[in-house]
Amino acid sequence: MMKSIQSVFEQYPLKGTFKDACKYGSGHINETYLITTQEEGYPNYILQKNNSNVFEDIPSMLENIAQVTDYLQVHRQNTPNLQLFKSTEGNPYVIDRNRQYWSAYNFIEGISHDLVINEKQALEGGKAWGDFLRQLNEFPIQNLHITLPRFHDLALRLQQFYDALQTGNRQRVHTNSKLIDLIRSRENIMLDFQQNLYSSNIPERITHNDTKFNNILFDKKNNYLCILDLGTIMPGYMHYDFGDAIRTVCNRSFEDEENLQKTGFNLPFFKAFTKGYLMYTKPYLFVQELDYLYFSPLFMTYLIGLRFFTDYLQNDKYFKTCYAEHNLQRAKVQFKLLCEMEKNTETMHEIIQDILRSK
Repeated sequence: MMKSIQSVFEQYPLKGTFKDACKYGSGHINETYLITTQEEGYPNYILQKNNSNVFEDIPSMLENIAQVTDYLQVHRQNTPNLQLFKSTEGNPYVIDRNRQYWSAYNFIEGISHDLVINEKQALEGGKAWGDFLRQLNEFPIQNLHITLPRFHDLALRLQQFYDALQTGNRQRVHTNSKLIDLIRSRENIMLDFQQNLYSSNIPERITHNDTKFNNILFDKKNNYLCILDLGTIMPGYMHYDFGDAIRTVCNRSFEDEENLQKTGFNLPFFKAFTKGYLMYTKPYLFVQELDYLYFSPLFMTYLIGLRFFTDYLQNDKYFKTCYAEHNLQRAKVQFKLLCEMEKNTETMHEIIQDILRSK
């Protein structure tokens, strides 16, 4: 494997000689490696093997990343930015002998967190995602490819769920009736929310579509540096990014926590994140967008929980797992978090309105 990675690396005109590669990060989809170079003082790099089971059109996906990172190089100067390198053939990827697509990035020294531990981190997380939306506000959205059609379309995800109930692992279906009932009991209100987005003349924006907290890089003082993992970037509704970020920022437990008693919704973190987010985005958002902001964390938590559980019923084809019940535990955490959010929905709405009224 090491020789294969080295062979890929050497197809990029990068400064430095390959020394070593080790797995890096905790993503669910792609395989990511940190490449170290032999020469002292030379840069290190990130190589990523892109999952062709998830991305049917990897060249278009990488073209999106190249456009966005090139744009940010110009419009976000004097700050660290992710850079996608081109191969010696001029492509934003290398294809190995197994027909796998690889991409190469600059390595930015920093810290990522799977769990938020204080309000400072939550505030900086909000600023990071808000600044990301702001920086791309004037990017020509029509230039981006739709690389994952209907990625956050709840009607599609529910259809996949009901198909899995019919054709999936029978044992897994029969032993999770309570979770299935919970999903069914919320589907109408969630469908109504998304239909309201579709029918409210809300504009599509450049959205990251995977705004987990560990996709933000921080310095040692917990100030945000840049956004990582742009593989899902494409046009979408900003509510998906805000909601998905809150899902991870405000969860008191890890995404696969075995003890559900630890899972809860951290309201002070919600307030801090939202304050940071609106600090950058308030001048650019329409009233209709702001009206639906408070419910978007519930929608995205439901959607992601649904996807985890559907994948579990289909014998774990999509998300990488570490043990047999991993996706089930992820789903249980999401739906426990959803129930905790539901207890705080009105307060979340009030917090947003208070922040919007403040100067």
